[in-house]
Amino acid sequence: MENENIVLEQTIENLRLEMHRLADQSGNLVDERVIAISQKLDEYLVKFQLKMR
Repeated sequence: MENENIVLEQTIENLRLEMHRLADQSGNLVDERVIAISQKLDEYLVKFQLKMR
């Protein structure tokens, strides 16, 4: 369980960094790639929150 949480946290952090990188690169927060990563990040954040209950 602990290892699963660590992997989930790392995935969240990697997606967050990638989203910021793409937003900086495109200069546009509504770029399709930024939105796609943001939505994926949201899914992982919900998974993480549910695990922490």
